[in-house]
Amino acid sequence: MKSILIIGLGRFGQHLCRKMVELKNEVMVIDVKEENVEAVVPMVTSAQIGDCTNVEVLKSIGVANFDVCFVCIGTNFQSSLEITSLLKECGAQYVVSKATRDIQAKFLLRNGADEVVYPDRDIAEKVAVRFSASHVFDYIEFNDEFSIFEIPVLEEWVGKTIKEVNFRAKYRVSILGYKREDGTHLMPMAEHEFDENEHLMIIGKVEDVERLLKNFNNEKAKRKREKTVCGYPPIWTCRDCVSCLLWAGALFQDSLLSHDQYDRIAMCGMWPYQGIPFSATGTDRESGKH
Repeated sequence: MKSILIIGLGRFGQHLCRKMVELKNEVMVIDVKEENVEAVVPMVTSAQIGDCTNVEVLKSIGVANFDVCFVCIGTNFQSSLEITSLLKECGAQYVVSKATRDIQAKFLLRNGADEVVYPDRDIAEKVAVRFSASHVFDYIEFNDEFSIFEIPVLEEWVGKTIKEVNFRAKYRVSILGYKREDGTHLMPMAEHEFDENEHLMIIGKVEDVERLLKNFNNEKAKRKREKTVCGYPPIWTCRDCVSCLLWAGALFQDSLLSHDQYDRIAMCGMWPYQGIPFSATGTDRESGKH
């Protein structure tokens, strides 16, 4: 348990406050607006209304006694900069300040911040990565090179163990754990058998993970090529099922299709002329000619 000071109770500050309390930390909050303070009073250890650009306010709350001081002011950068600097002058042990731009981060770090966070940017980047890839359920970035991804199990892995797949050597990423309905399991043994209903948490270089994810796209493309909406091998249909009847007509004419097979292809759900008489498409049922 740590003692936390949160200055500024906007959306980010309030969310941070709730989570810190949930994690059993002792939290004190301070904001210039009474309504913001009242919103979190029931959950925090201490709350105060005050302007932290006034050094006397900071001295009165004893900022040196807190393990971490958060400056969560996003709308007034001048105030954020002043408070960050004053906190260090008053002996704050560790100061974390919020920034919305790189230039703000540079000034904050030069004026006392031990660390700068970009909540809006970080969330946006995480969401972008997650939804840009078709097979990523969650994503945590460590740095520009390494990240953690939550991915499904590839069909070819199902029923095999981690050792049999030779996962680390083949894909150059490591499995941290897996998720199932019964919860999250960390550090699986080499004998763990992959299940189609589980998600894997893997860590590795972003370029290696991206290479692994291409296997899902290749698997999906393979299934699409092998699948025929009429139930017959791909030779009976065209590549995109738009000219099924034209192919079928030619094959029927050469006695390679029976009446039943011809009818089945013609009534395919992907066939654009479904339900229209053959005569309307220019195809002669008996001869297969157009």
